[in-house]
Amino acid sequence: MNRTRPACRMRPLWLIPLGTLIAACERGTQSVSSPPGSATPQAVAIRGSYEPLTTGTPQELVRHLAELETRFRTTDEAGPRQARAAMRACAQAQIETAEALLAHPDITTEQAGVAAQALLGNLARRVEEDPTAVDRLLESVDRIMKRFPKTPVATFAAQFRVNFLNAAPPEVIADDQVLAQKLFDAAIALGEIDPPHPGTPGMIGALAPIAELFGYPEAARRMYTIVAERFPEAPEARGAAGHAHRLGLVGQSPGPISGPSLDGTSHYSLEDLKGRVVLVDFWDTSCHASPFEFPILKQVRAQLGSDRFEILGVNLDARPLDAAQFIKKFGGDWPQISVAYEATDPSDPRIEFPARFGLDRIPIKLLIDPEGNVVATGVTLRELKPAFEKFFPGALPKELDTRPDLRSMLPKPDKQRHSQEGSSHTGHSH
Repeated sequence: MNRTRPACRMRPLWLIPLGTLIAACERGTQSVSSPPGSATPQAVAIRGSYEPLTTGTPQELVRHLAELETRFRTTDEAGPRQARAAMRACAQAQIETAEALLAHPDITTEQAGVAAQALLGNLARRVEEDPTAVDRLLESVDRIMKRFPKTPVATFAAQFRVNFLNAAPPEVIADDQVLAQKLFDAAIALGEIDPPHPGTPGMIGALAPIAELFGYPEAARRMYTIVAERFPEAPEARGAAGHAHRLGLVGQSPGPISGPSLDGTSHYSLEDLKGRVVLVDFWDTSCHASPFEFPILKQVRAQLGSDRFEILGVNLDARPLDAAQFIKKFGGDWPQISVAYEATDPSDPRIEFPARFGLDRIPIKLLIDPEGNVVATGVTLRELKPAFEKFFPGALPKELDTRPDLRSMLPKPDKQRHSQEGSSHTGHSH
């Protein structure tokens, strides 16, 4: 029977400062080999230095981390050069001590929380000076999550990794594709972990549309699904189910899309456009992309002919007159459905548009083949261009080939870049 692992009732790690965790561990149960208040000769001997402690009881290792943390916070009392050297030595000692504590067979969950914060925080500091250390940090996160599954320690590590990658500068990870893959994978892992992190819906709610914009639709779909299914009460869940459904439509019929025209005198339906490639565009006059994309679409439609390629707009403005004025200025004189007119018929497909397509973020686009099935979906024409050019090579301009800058789209990191606090970015933007 292991008497050093009592049941642990603790607040989530992301709400507890490192010093408080250490103090809690100091008050916790002692190892059977170490009476309360005692310390091994080795622990006493190295006090006053920046040497790590890699053997001893978990409580001795926790005490040593506390001493090192105190010394770390007072190193700036020396001269700048000496302070930098002392801080590096102190951080290295904390890293080695924390790794020894995490590997200890008698470690408690609270002690693991202390070690995880000390290890990851100091590795993040090291990365700022030595970008090659990023692999060690990410490997440490993996080890912590495997060593302490389904605990607040694993959740803290998963959240730390997302925050770290979200704030990683080009010197740390230069390739945007590499950063995107690591960040989106980390976000999905955080979303699936137990116990859940309180900031997960906000983090994923911000990263999912970025994943779609950057060309990772499957990652976006998984993130939306996590938010919708695991956090149904979160504000971000409002449109997440619709986005997940939309991203899963590729190869299938999108269902009925029909409704009255902007002036209310005509009726348009996707079903009537079978036999043509159709772009369905959900938009309103606040969409930043529309003034740029409407002239392109007008030119492409004229070039290809509406008998081969047609556009079906679905305007979401409350006042059709606003949309009409916008179209007069920027183009868009193709079939336009308006949702402004009240749906008096329960079977009106417009009622289900938000649930089916996730319209809390717009624009949203569907590319439909001549048989009426979705071949691609996205936010802008850029994401649809590869699929579009299978039908009409070279029809869309090359300027759409430029991939957006990933870092400019990412949620802004908290003031404390590698803080253990959870962040909640919602990022609803047109």
